Amino acid sequence: MLAAHENGTITAWEVSSNAVLWQTESRLPKPTIIRSAASWNNEHVVTIGGLGEAVEAWSLKNDRRDSKLIASPLAHVSTLAINSAGVMALASNDGEIAFFSLKHHHSLGPVITTDSSGINDLAFHPSSPILAAVHSNGSVWMIDTDVFQILDSEIRYVEDSCSSIAFSSLGDIIALGCSDGTVQLWDVASRSLKIQVKSSHVGPVNDLVMSPSDDTLASLGADGEIVLWDLTVMNDSLWHAEACRIAGVGLDTDDDISLLELPGAAMPCANTTSVK
Repeated sequence: MLAAHENGTITAWEVSSNAVLWQTESRLPKPTIIRSAASWNNEHVVTIGGLGEAVEAWSLKNDRRDSKLIASPLAHVSTLAINSAGVMALASNDGEIAFFSLKHHHSLGPVITTDSSGINDLAFHPSSPILAAVHSNGSVWMIDTDVFQILDSEIRYVEDSCSSIAFSSLGDIIALGCSDGTVQLWDVASRSLKIQVKSSHVGPVNDLVMSPSDDTLASLGADGEIVLWDLTVMNDSLWHAEACRIAGVGLDTDDDISLLELPGAAMPCANTTSVK
């Protein structure tokens, strides 16, 4: 599992043992604050941060973990996402989204404007060119990245602000993490709420990721803790009871960190404490 920290470092650790595998530091000018990160093909990590909201691409193919800067067409980048084809989406605080090919190293399509409420998080559909953008006003916008067009002008999933979004591996479920610590699951086709648990974290849910088998959802809170949710349980109270919390994984409660990958299928609850 990978996480990017506000202090300009990236940490990798093994979930089952909570052992830190490696940690590296950004080469951007100080002070460096990494605000968001995403990975591509387990070989590259792209981070946003530093002075002027710089975009830095890291190669993980060797022990040196080389990095280089990418010119962003947006003045203030707030978050990013990368799909399996190496297409990177960059979003701004004023609702703009730009696209860049990491494979061919050039910009793609026009800059898309959604609304001015600000984009908190992005997620690519796992098997289609659809990009979902969750805004600070609680709306989710869907964009076809093949033709760079908005599919739905606005999908009002929640009334409160949501800070993170993730697709299931089949693309039929969207998970939302909100500013009040709530975690929600929504059916994409019917746009109906399947399950909701409030107060799962102290403070906002900073990031979400589902396991490849869709049986585990990991939510990362601003409190520096990760909660693992059993997606085989689809009852609000049971879902909450079956969740487990990872502690002592080298995360600082003052860090604004982003969860990048959740490999495997089983929930490693043996070394955790249950969510109360």
